[in-house]
Amino acid sequence: MAKRQRTGQRINTALLRRARLRKGWTLRDVSARCDDLKTPVSFALIAMYERDEVSPTPKNLRAVAIALDLTVDELLDVPEDDVNGSAA
Repeated sequence: MAKRQRTGQRINTALLRRARLRKGWTLRDVSARCDDLKTPVSFALIAMYERDEVSPTPKNLRAVAIALDLTVDELLDVPEDDVNGSAA
């Protein structure tokens, strides 16, 4: 399977996962909350965001941030090491 090309801005994937787990939520729970916000985001797509395989669209980024009680700015705050590709 070919890797999808990144089209959006990178997000802080570690924060995304930590915020979800801190709430005790599954990927499906986040997806359901996004649905409640009238922005459907599949649980599979959220998993891809967490694995840094694809970047969310601005609309999806906002929905996921709101669902997890984060700000878009927090999710866009990618650690310097991750940007440079030197994170462990």
